[in-house]
Amino acid sequence: MMNRTNILWGTLLACSLLCLGMKPQPVEPQGARPQAGVSKVQQRSWERRTFLRVKRDRQGRYSFRKYGTMVPSYRIDGKSFVYTRGKEVESFLIRSSEDRGANRIFSLYYERDPEGVNLYCFVPLDSLGMLWEIDGQRFVDSVYLDRLLAQPDTVKK
Repeated sequence: MMNRTNILWGTLLACSLLCLGMKPQPVEPQGARPQAGVSKVQQRSWERRTFLRVKRDRQGRYSFRKYGTMVPSYRIDGKSFVYTRGKEVESFLIRSSEDRGANRIFSLYYERDPEGVNLYCFVPLDSLGMLWEIDGQRFVDSVYLDRLLAQPDTVKK
């Protein structure tokens, strides 16, 4: 039990340190005005979201980062949290989630092990919530995939 507690606190500390290193980016105006004190990242619902892993090459272009034949992804759907990597699929249930600054932290557990705790920290890398750091890797929110693809020479499949 002590080991899990240390891992939990260590993960929370690491997520907090990642937050401190972020620099705000200018937000381009779109549609409805945000509520006072709430970022665009926090306004979007986390229901039915998918994040696809990307990498950046030396020229600054993004491409999909494949594992085998599949692009690794995180999918949030209701109380389910699914991580897909190649042929491997890990499925969790969401115990809780909370905003810490612009970050979203999910507390997850396996259905067969309700006492176990897995924490995933989603750290936005821009003010729109298009690019994210999850578990040390870069991901794009699938909602913004067309926008990322529309940028000339930024994404190669």
